[in-house]
Order: sequence, then C-alpha cells, then structure tokens
Amino acid sequence: MKTDILTIKIKPEIKEKAMTIAEDLGFSISALVNAYLIDLVKNQTVHFSAKLLEPTPELLASLKEAEEERKKGNVSPTFGDIKEAVEWLNNPKRKYVSDL
Repeated sequence: MKTDILTIKIKPEIKEKAMTIAEDLGFSISALVNAYLIDLVKNQTVHFSAKLLEPTPELLASLKEAEEERKKGNVSPTFGDIKEAVEWLNNPKRKYVSDL
C-alpha cells in the first residue's frame, strides 16, 4: 500500500500527552490520525470535544467587544445580495441598524 507523509504543527505538550494516551490504548499516533481522516472522508463530519478547544485571550476580547457592539445596536443591516454588502462595507459613512 502506497502512503504519503503528513506533517502537522502541534504543541509539544499535546503531542506527548496524545502519544502516551495512544500507546496506553495500544495505538500509534499514525494509526489514530489515519482512522480519523478515514472517518472524515467517509462521513464528512468533524468531531471534537469542547473541553480541548479553549479560546485565546484575543478571541475572548474580540467576542466581548462584538457583544457590546451588538447590545448597542451596532450591527449591519440585512442585504439582498453580495454587492449591497460589499458597498456597505466599503462606505466610510455606513449606517448600522441602530442608526436607521
């Protein structure tokens, strides 16, 4: 069977923990990644546990700012098509829902 090499970037501590867990379960990291990718191709779905995905401080700050703007009504109006949306984005005097 022909195989390719997949190179990924991952935090060293995650790699070490994953290797330990995989070995404890009797698998190699390669076998687990292959199984995951086969499942991805077969089912076209992605499965993650929310416990492992922690937002960065930058993302949390951005979400807080977005929520504050939403509460003020500083949200875009709805658009009929892409052209209207792009025109609104490019207009330095654009009006938000709160301005209408």
